[in-house]
Amino acid sequence: MSSRKANSGQKVEQNYESKESPVVSEVEENEEFKDNPDEVACNWHPKCQPQCCQCFARPSCLLLWLCLSSFTQGLVVNGFVNSVLTTLELRYDMTSSESGLIASMYDIGSVLCLVPVTYIGHRYRRSRLISIGLLIMSVGSFVFTIPQFTTDAYNYQSPVSPLCYLSGKVYPDFCTKQTLNNYKFVFWLGQFLHGVGASPLYTLAVAYLDDNLTVQQSGAFLGAYYMMSLIGPAMGYLLGGIFLNIYVELGVTPSDLTPSNTSLWVGAWWVGFLISGTLSLIIVVPLFGFPKLFPGSARIQHEKKQETHGNSEAKCAEMQELNVKDFCPSVGVILSNPVFVFISFSGAADAILVAGLSTFGPKVLQTLFMVSASTATFTIGLVSVPSAAIGLLVGGLVIRFSNLPVRSLLWMCVGVAAVDVLFGLGLLAKCDLQKFAGVNQNYPLTPNQSNSLNATCNMNCHCQESKFMYSPVCGADSVIYYSPCYAGCQSNGTMINGANYYANCTCITGQITANNYNFSAMEGTCKDASCNKMPIVLVTIGFFLFGIFFISIPTLQCTMRVIPARLKDFGLGLQWVILRLFGSIPGPLVLGKLIDTTCSLWTGGCGHQGSCSFYNGESFWAMVLGFAAVLKALEILFLILAAALYVPPDQVIQVDVEIETKPDGQFAGPEAHANEAFKPDIA
Repeated sequence: MSSRKANSGQKVEQNYESKESPVVSEVEENEEFKDNPDEVACNWHPKCQPQCCQCFARPSCLLLWLCLSSFTQGLVVNGFVNSVLTTLELRYDMTSSESGLIASMYDIGSVLCLVPVTYIGHRYRRSRLISIGLLIMSVGSFVFTIPQFTTDAYNYQSPVSPLCYLSGKVYPDFCTKQTLNNYKFVFWLGQFLHGVGASPLYTLAVAYLDDNLTVQQSGAFLGAYYMMSLIGPAMGYLLGGIFLNIYVELGVTPSDLTPSNTSLWVGAWWVGFLISGTLSLIIVVPLFGFPKLFPGSARIQHEKKQETHGNSEAKCAEMQELNVKDFCPSVGVILSNPVFVFISFSGAADAILVAGLSTFGPKVLQTLFMVSASTATFTIGLVSVPSAAIGLLVGGLVIRFSNLPVRSLLWMCVGVAAVDVLFGLGLLAKCDLQKFAGVNQNYPLTPNQSNSLNATCNMNCHCQESKFMYSPVCGADSVIYYSPCYAGCQSNGTMINGANYYANCTCITGQITANNYNFSAMEGTCKDASCNKMPIVLVTIGFFLFGIFFISIPTLQCTMRVIPARLKDFGLGLQWVILRLFGSIPGPLVLGKLIDTTCSLWTGGCGHQGSCSFYNGESFWAMVLGFAAVLKALEILFLILAAALYVPPDQVIQVDVEIETKPDGQFAGPEAHANEAFKPDIA
């Protein structure tokens, strides 16, 4: 025992002497951090290195173009796509499950490319891989518009009059019309290409920035980068709302159809994708020329503090330059890190929630508060995206100024997630359930007949559900009817202030007065003017999203700190695979399927089920709340496990020193001497 202490003392003395007598001179030290001219020069080709462009080889300039890239990705994927899904359901006869798969195809494309792209990303110029991705994303946007230019003009009118004919008129059959539902495959392909193209943006681009910045700078830069990824969706929602107020066929202004007064309105959903495709092409050229590394990046990497979990860095050091044969060992090093795994699964829980709600957020407002598609899109974008952007910015500032260690950051995230659950209680506010004749409400003049659109009052109208396009009217009794025919309306509609009014409706009691005339029903669904709970729900959504996105920057920093530096690109890629496989891919699919189960009335006929016309409001809201509650509980659980299991590398060193030392003071275990950085710094 005494000899061990003596030998240890000799080792301490030797270390002390070695520190007083540096092995390398100042000149040699500078040589170690000298930049490789080929790696730090802006160029598009070895023979194309304009001298005037070299001043742009700075992280701030890179941040500008990466921010534009993330803005464009958010604009199209989380903005335009999500804002037009309900419109696509109507125009192309899709269910919520099918439209939800449109959103999920982005993540499917990303998953298939993330692992190979991030595994080889460190060996090539990451700026060029990102540029190639943007080019593919541009193609995806243009593919998304194909259905608009390859189909006939939108015809919102039924082949026959929607009125009640007591004469027993024979109606023509229009079931020979080709269904547009097969165009869902084109939308799936376009969104898949979006995912393939965007796969480097939140893996290679993040590591690209982090490798050229200090820890403090990295937090601020990444906060700005992720904030731009949310400003993109904000613009996408706002522009999407504007485009949806323009009729789908540009240059045509239907006299009997308006965005706010009918559920048959289809806006110009395709315009935004032409914009995003063009913008992606513009960004490709300048981004392609950025260097592999920036001046001074070698010194920055050398001076960064090592915070990998346990002995992960030592395991990584046993591998040579990363190649195909090291793929499985690399995966093993990362997945054997419990902190990485639980941080990733906490992010997956949030990803399911965010992907599901961002995809169907406009539908939630349309269903529960009976607003138009353009109003729902505009409102969701106005509230949710700025809240998320502020959350990202504040999260980045916390990293910039707090300098908290990994464990403290994780416990902070647990606290924020718990407070977020309390804000979520505001989602309990909702309006009263709407009444729909023959669905959840008996026909007024037929009290004993329910769950059928046919009733005594429209028996002689010869209304056949498959013969009429869904064209709801709101009766004077505040009940919704499937169409004027099912309401028993026998008089042609009168256009007043942009809305059709119908008279002589045998199923409706009471009158609506408009322009000193009496009518039985008005075009469109009924709106509860006394319900003022939508602002409460919107404020709650804002605070809820602030908490979710505040956490994202600290957890991202923790991820990059707890995995070996050499595996940073690959680790981020693997994490994004987890986020997509267990998060954003199933999110829209699961919520879409849950929403479909609450549908009380489907449109369509001719052997094909179309989109949902009316949802059970109570079941719909219960599904959304339950979906959110379960996922937030899982997120908190995973964050607690990550914080509890984290082991700083210095604690592993202390155990090695006390237990695994030889008599001469050398480290015995392979983890101990595999990396010189793990030796204790004894002064």
